[in-house]
Amino acid sequence: MRPNMIIDAGSEIPGEEDEWFGCDLTLGGDAVIHVVGPTPRCVMTTVAQPGLPRDPGVLKAIAGIGRREIGTLGQFACAGSYAEVVTPGVVRSGDAVTVERVEPREGALAATISMMSAAMAAGD
Repeated sequence: MRPNMIIDAGSEIPGEEDEWFGCDLTLGGDAVIHVVGPTPRCVMTTVAQPGLPRDPGVLKAIAGIGRREIGTLGQFACAGSYAEVVTPGVVRSGDAVTVERVEPREGALAATISMMSAAMAAGD
C-alpha cells in the first residue's frame, strides 16, 4: 500500500474515517479534497516485495477489520479512502484538517464507481 497522505484523526476507533465518505477535507487552510469512498484491496497486498516475503496475512488482517460495502458492487476488504482534489494547494506535515459534510460531488472517480455499479446491477 502506498498512501499519498496519512491523516491522524486523533482516534483509535477502527473505521472512524468511514464517516468522511462524501465529505470535503480542508488541508492546511487552502487545499480541499473530496472523500469519495473506501479503497478496496486485492491480492497484490500479499505479493512478495524486495526484502519482504509473500504474506497472505496482510489481506486477511485488512478483511478482518475493514470489510466495506461499495455501492452495488458488494463487500470488499478495504484500507484507505479514495479522494479527488477539489481545490489544489500546498499541504505540509502537521497541517490542520477540517471535515465538512457537503452535497455529493460527481468527479471522475465518483462517476466511474457509479458507472461500474450500474453496469453490475444491469448484469453487463
